[in-house]
Amino acid sequence: MNSVPRWNTSSDGTGTTYTQAQTFLMSAASVTLFARWTANTTYTVTYYGNGNTVGSVPIDTTNYEQGQTATALGNTNYLAKAGYAFASWNTQTDGSGATYAPAQTFTMGAADVSLYARWTAVYPRFAYVANLLDNNISQYTIGTDGALSPMAAATVAALIGGLGAFCGTRNGLTGRSPGDDKLTVETRYRSWPT
Repeated sequence: MNSVPRWNTSSDGTGTTYTQAQTFLMSAASVTLFARWTANTTYTVTYYGNGNTVGSVPIDTTNYEQGQTATALGNTNYLAKAGYAFASWNTQTDGSGATYAPAQTFTMGAADVSLYARWTAVYPRFAYVANLLDNNISQYTIGTDGALSPMAAATVAALIGGLGAFCGTRNGLTGRSPGDDKLTVETRYRSWPT
């Protein structure tokens, strides 16, 4: 959209310019005034991956005027970050700004908008299965179908060192909290997911 803040006595703008509501003296001839068009200031919305490891950010090619409605784009170019799931967009890299879900609308102000991907940590679901008869504890990952897959010792060590998503007791087993180096088993052949 364009605004008309000025008028000119020449169509190419080389004549005398008058602003709106400005007065001038008429001569003995008619005066023709031509609108001098000025494009309104526009602003952009730019997306950032904020630590993504693959994929690319969506591109918004629209130039918005102040007061216009913009719509947050979705994760259409398959942004991904190892160990995390895409959650939404935020106006700050640390997530402390305004958050917008894909397809959510917002009103443009008098500045460009930067939107950064917000990531949510994804912890694998895993289980401890205890056998008190031989004092053995086996550890498994839980598949999406509920099937248990044995975890290698190296994987177990990495999970114990990096997780902390579960804190509490379920199915008779006491969960691991961050920094805890013990696992208390209260009954056998039971498992819990995080």
